[in-house]
Order: sequence, then structure tokens, then C-alpha cells
Amino acid sequence: MKLAQPIPKARAFIPGRKLKTSLVSGVLIAIAFVLYTQFNLRAEAGKEKYDYITGNVLSVLDGDSIRFQASHGDLTIELRGIDAPELGQKFGKHARHYLSELINSKKVTIAMKADDRDGILRGEIFLDGVSINKLLLKDGFAWARRGSSGNRSWISIEKQARDHRFGLWRQHDAMAPWEYRELVLEGVGATP
Repeated sequence: MKLAQPIPKARAFIPGRKLKTSLVSGVLIAIAFVLYTQFNLRAEAGKEKYDYITGNVLSVLDGDSIRFQASHGDLTIELRGIDAPELGQKFGKHARHYLSELINSKKVTIAMKADDRDGILRGEIFLDGVSINKLLLKDGFAWARRGSSGNRSWISIEKQARDHRFGLWRQHDAMAPWEYRELVLEGVGATP
């Protein structure tokens, strides 16, 4: 003869129990997402790794390079993704002055690509969370780099500045820095 299994006690019905459980789960998922995005130090949807260093800007060399004091020494940093007019070019001194007004002698954070192969240190400079590289494009003090180091969204920022005739785009004969450097290498050397 089989013994009957005891009937389990029914759990008491508590109104709102499922609602509270799913609300707590939702909050925990939201917290996990915020923590992940805040502490994930990968730029551009995780495609490239960056090292972040903080220090003081010692001097602005031209419109797209600076001397920077980090904890491990002084570095020369080129602003990644942009190309400002050379000092011998029209608007070159304006670009250097503008960058100097923004960041000279200030504490900044630089997102540097860990795998720059040519030995030049390049980075995106942030002051109070604002990208200085993008600001130079937006205000018309630089071109977005083209080719493999180019970024479509940055080219779009440059186009907006160009369309609104900001900064160097007020000139009708603005010459790209790479074209100017080519002329100098060919021995023309005149300030276009």
C-alpha cells in the first residue's frame, strides 16, 4: 500500500509580491548598467582601448600639439583626429592662441591610444568632461583628419563649422595643413 504524500502547504497570497520582486530586479539591472558604462574605459563602442592620464598643460606648441606634465614626466602630445593650420599658415597663430586660451596651465585628462605605432603620442584632451579636440573642430580652428585616422562624426562637426563660416572658415582660401606642408616640402615655402 502506498502512503500518500503530504500535501504541501499553500503559500499565503501577498498582494504586490510579484510587482515588488520585478521592481527590485529592474533597479538592480539599472544599477549594473550604470556601473558598467561608468567604469568601462573603452571608446567607440569598445573597438579601441585608451589609456587615461591626467596632468597639467605646460604649453601650447601650435594649434594641435601641447607639452603636458604627467606624473611620470613631461610629454609632447598631438591632438588625435584633428589637423590645425601650421604656424606659418594663415590662421595658424589664431588656432594656437585659441587652444592656449582653452587649456594652457590647466589640469586636463587625455585619452591616449595605447597602440600608436609611429612613436607620436596622440590623444583626445578633455577639460571638465568636454572634448577640446571636438571643440576646435566645432569652432572652426581645425580640420578633421581624413583617411584611416579619420572619424566620420568629426568630419560632420567640421562641415557644420564650415557651413556656418566659423573660425578659419571665414576665409575663402583656407588651405588644409597637409596641402601646406606639401608646398613647404616642395620648396615653395610662401605663406598661402
